[in-house]
Amino acid sequence: MKRWVSLYSIAAGMAGALLVACVATPSFAQLGSAPMGAGDGRSSGVAEAAGPYLESVTAPIRSVTPSRLRNLERREFEAEDLERRRLEMDDGRIRADIDAQLEQAGIVCGVRGFRRVGTTPDAQSIYEAACGNGPGYVVINGVEPRATSCLVLAGGAASALRRDPNATVGAQCTLPENQNGPQVIGAWAREAGVACRVDQAEWLGPNEAGFDVYEVGCDGTEGYWLEKAASGWSLAGCLQVSAEGQSCRFTAPGEQHAWMRARLAGTPAEGCDVAEIRMIGVSALGRHYETRCRAPGQGFVVRIEREGQAADVTPCTEAEDCALTLAARSEG
Repeated sequence: MKRWVSLYSIAAGMAGALLVACVATPSFAQLGSAPMGAGDGRSSGVAEAAGPYLESVTAPIRSVTPSRLRNLERREFEAEDLERRRLEMDDGRIRADIDAQLEQAGIVCGVRGFRRVGTTPDAQSIYEAACGNGPGYVVINGVEPRATSCLVLAGGAASALRRDPNATVGAQCTLPENQNGPQVIGAWAREAGVACRVDQAEWLGPNEAGFDVYEVGCDGTEGYWLEKAASGWSLAGCLQVSAEGQSCRFTAPGEQHAWMRARLAGTPAEGCDVAEIRMIGVSALGRHYETRCRAPGQGFVVRIEREGQAADVTPCTEAEDCALTLAARSEG
């Protein structure tokens, strides 16, 4: 539309110039009183009186302008289409390059989205890639490409900010496809045997063997630490984590109490209103816990099999290792 107005202005200007030149002669002196025509704001009286003079200027422009505009718009469209296809070809090339770099780093990704993050001081390109299955990565291209999981970057940033709210956390993954930490880690937890609905999850760091460790928070029940192993995954419930001197951020005591009550259902301890739980230890037969009930002096030692069911339930009056229950009795 702007191009049409521009050409229209040129035509009006040229007609005006011609009119000024003609008014100077006696034969055109009477044109100043001609009435204005409706529609485009130009004087229809001038057009009629000027006759062939004005028509010789305006007619070619009226007939040629639409064609010129169509040709110009077509050329611009073709140029834009060519640029779009070039960018698509560049996207395809970059996507293939990122896939190859990740594969070289030992990661099967299937890139489904990416963005350019920047460059290193030695001019190596840095990309964020979203993968078809699993976490995304930040990739530094090079002869020996380096790739860091978005989960690792997010977990490291969260840990740093907990220590210092003003900490600088470096590059983070911002693609919408890569805001999927709980979903990705939750899928791994299900592979390891977790049956809960994962509502929170975070990378914690590497273990002594160099494998990644994640915390998994469950909705309304016991959470876990999930460790990648040489083959598969290993799990430690948050009660076990606490017994080993660590802590879980995504699991509340009330969720652990609900977890234990579900396992005591159908046992002699079914009526226990769980007040405290501690893990005693692990054996070949399962995991052993002490459960203190809210009723004064009442507690149980419970062995839970690997399948998650309570196998043995012994009242603290008959068991030896009931530190929580004995401490509550002495306080009472």
